[in-house]
Amino acid sequence: MQNNDLKLIINNVININRKYQEIKKIKGENFNIFSILKLERNEVKTHSNFIYELINPKGSHNQGDLFLKLFMKHVLKLSDYGNINNIKIYQEYLTIQRRRIDFVIETEKYQIGIEMKIDAKDQNMQLADYMIELKRVKKEARLYYLTLTGYQASEASIGDNRIDYVCLSFEDDIYKWLIACIEKSVTFPLLREGLIHYKNLIEKITNKISKPMEEDMENIIKTPDEIRAVQTILNEYPKIWAKKEMFFLNNLKENLKSLYTKNTFEFIDTYDIWTDENEYKYSNIIENLMNKNISGFALQKEYKSGDFITLYFEISKGDTYLSIGFCDKDENEIELNENINNICDNLDFNYTNGKYRYKKIKENITFFSNKHTELTYDLFDENKYNTYVLAVVKEIEEKIIYIVKNEKKILKALSL
Repeated sequence: MQNNDLKLIINNVININRKYQEIKKIKGENFNIFSILKLERNEVKTHSNFIYELINPKGSHNQGDLFLKLFMKHVLKLSDYGNINNIKIYQEYLTIQRRRIDFVIETEKYQIGIEMKIDAKDQNMQLADYMIELKRVKKEARLYYLTLTGYQASEASIGDNRIDYVCLSFEDDIYKWLIACIEKSVTFPLLREGLIHYKNLIEKITNKISKPMEEDMENIIKTPDEIRAVQTILNEYPKIWAKKEMFFLNNLKENLKSLYTKNTFEFIDTYDIWTDENEYKYSNIIENLMNKNISGFALQKEYKSGDFITLYFEISKGDTYLSIGFCDKDENEIELNENINNICDNLDFNYTNGKYRYKKIKENITFFSNKHTELTYDLFDENKYNTYVLAVVKEIEEKIIYIVKNEKKILKALSL
């Protein structure tokens, strides 16, 4: 098949995308209350709270245990849980290790834990500790790992003992449950519209396409040559994204150079991915994607005391993060005491991972990985690409300036 044939298939797909984008406009489906309030990917305020409200028989929906029954059927796929009236549901369940399980559902037979991930990273031994907690109750322990597309947990989260857990996805399991809830809410218009808003949100963040769109796609990919052409595109697709990631990291480094040298930060390759020429190779990115490794770089500032601060820019499973860590003169990681946590809070590093604090990049840039279906496609628009680069540079610059201005306070916190 010639390049012209490949272009024809791509153009047909573009036209189908445009067709269904126009249909969404006509039907008003682009209006979404969660998107307007910028809560699309907020794990607790949006997804955890919304799901809990629905599965809670005492929720404001006033449908009793209807949505809980549908949840047991379509999401957990359990029918032998006993009397529905005896089920207890907990949100942010506190464990003996001082961790919090997103949901715990206690039935007559099962002690069920559900860990949900939208953007947050897996924590060390997280699922392993959750399983220990669930087994403390003398019931059959069931642990579920809920992500956008149903990918597996990291080895660090599972631990060496290889616990049993079930992968769930918003794309499939939660979506089917919401469809069932909507069907049962036809006589409650406000409730039904709220459910539709959340369903549409799930479609957006998982890049889920409608059944009619699926059929249109199938109609343009029928012959052996067309299937072969699509496979060719799929083979090249990760490489295309890897090269974009390579350019992005190299551009970031170039744009930051005068900033970090001026403020006596040293550029550090913490991931063994930069060449001798100090440029990022896309083949290294491909290898990272295959092995689920983290890509990125670090900027490190050392003080006369021997202590030093490390600021990381990381791409993990397609997500972009900034992280910060602290070490003493012997290169031992420093525990996050209250004073260090206050500094991290002022820097908006709002998540903890071991002895590090981290945050999502403000622009919410997403590169290719098996974890995501909704990517930052505008990175392939030259003007918008430059805007993304400059936005990340500005965010890193803000962190560096704060660190430099508050060096005395930081050094005092590190010495405690």
